[in-house]
Amino acid sequence: MKEEEARNLQKDYERKLRDFERSYKDSQGELQQKDNELTVELIKELQGVIEQFGKEGGYSIILEQSSSSVLYGSPELDLTEQIITRYNARKK
Repeated sequence: MKEEEARNLQKDYERKLRDFERSYKDSQGELQQKDNELTVELIKELQGVIEQFGKEGGYSIILEQSSSSVLYGSPELDLTEQIITRYNARKK
């Protein structure tokens, strides 16, 4: 292969790689945006379920377990499965 052909192949490869990386980055951005939109929608729905659950159960406060301000919570007080069950029932 001649030197000029090799340079042309190298340039073509680099161009295709840049195009691919740009396309990949754009796709990742779009996926991240869609994920954010769906997460916001899910959180809004969950807030409604949790609010209704809290009112019906007479709870004064329901905390998120993953919150850094909750240092300990008794497993018997964990409402996660009940909230998930109620959310899933609402989606059917």
